[in-house]
Formats: sequence, structure tokens, C-alpha cells
Amino acid sequence: MKVFCAIPVLEKVDVRFMSSFMAHCFGAQKYGIQVYLDFHHNDSFFVRIRNSQITRFIDSDCEHYFQVDSDIEFMDHPIEKNLFKGLIDHGEDFVGGMYAKTASGTEKTKLASVPLDTNSIDYDSGLLEMLWLAGGCWCLHRDLVMKMVDSYPDLRYKGDEGEPDVMYGLFNEEFHVREDGTKKFQSEDYIFCDRARAIGAQIWADTSILLGHWGWKCYTVWEIER
Repeated sequence: MKVFCAIPVLEKVDVRFMSSFMAHCFGAQKYGIQVYLDFHHNDSFFVRIRNSQITRFIDSDCEHYFQVDSDIEFMDHPIEKNLFKGLIDHGEDFVGGMYAKTASGTEKTKLASVPLDTNSIDYDSGLLEMLWLAGGCWCLHRDLVMKMVDSYPDLRYKGDEGEPDVMYGLFNEEFHVREDGTKKFQSEDYIFCDRARAIGAQIWADTSILLGHWGWKCYTVWEIER
């Protein structure tokens, strides 16, 4: 099984990310999972990075698209519970891990994702359906990605020099309209979730995959007030 793993790099890759993540990449081999790493760097426009990487996945022969941000840390996720095998084995089109938002000053630590039906999360309790799943640790099946490509032809655009001729803007940002009619700017990962759910996809978080998120320090879900 071939897995395309997209890793956006805004400046440099931290050794804490590489040392914790690469152990899962090597460990996946014993389960017959070949991980193809795609590092995208020297680009400050995050949406373009996301679009470029998922376009390269679409043009590949890989079955699954993993998206892992380089400010995520996997130190607390046991090597014997291989990240790739664990997420693939769920058999879902859209599933990922959980982590906290980065914060500053006295701001309280919050979960980076939003559950569909509850604000109370029982960690390590299997899959939890999500409204929005933060994009730092995703596993998407090719079938879902190709269904999105077919469902949103207006998001295709011509690539710049050095890019594929046809690019897929599945991460293009736009406004989200709230129930009261007001608009909220939607980040690229949340708007991707909106588009996936609009064509019938379910989005799941594996509540046993709890990852660190580097900002001023490494933020964890255990800091979230419950």
C-alpha cells in the first residue's frame, strides 16, 4: 500500500518533529505500508502549499493522502501503535489525530478541532465524529479526494511556472455563513471539512491519537480545562 505524506515546511523542520515522526514512517514498513514523503518549502502562502501537495497526491498512484504539519510532535504516541496503520485500519475516508491550539500569554489552551455533537470528549474512546478536524494530522482515502475533485470543478485552476498545468484548489479559503447570517472567515482546513461534509463525507477523530503542537512551547490536550 502506498501512502502520500504531505509535510508543509514554512522555514525549517524541527528535530523534535523529525525524530518522533520518522519512527512511525519506518515502522509502517513492517505492515506493508510505503510512505512517500512530500516536503513543500520556500513558500509563505499556506493555502498554495496545501493545494500543491494534494495536487501532487492526485497525480500520484498512492491510495491514501496523509497530511502532517511540521509543528506537530508525536513523542507521546507509542511507536507500537503505528500512526499510519492505526488511521488506515479504521477504514474511513476522512480520519485524523487530535491536538491543542497554540496559545499566547494567559490565553487558555483549547482543542484545535470541533466535535459534531458534543463539547465533552472522552479521550481514548475510539472514533468521534467531527464538524471540523484541524489539518495537522489527517488521513484521506483517494476515493474521497477524487469525489471532491469531481464535485468542485470550479476549484480547478492553471498552475504557475513549475507547477502542474491543472491545480486543485480544494483548500481555497472563503467565508463560512453562520446560522444567524453573519460571516466568519474559514481557515483552509476547516473549509476543506465543509466541502467534504457537503458531499456526504463523515469526518472522524481518533481519540487515542493525542499529539503535541509546538508554539511558544509544546501544547497538549491534557492542558485543556474539562
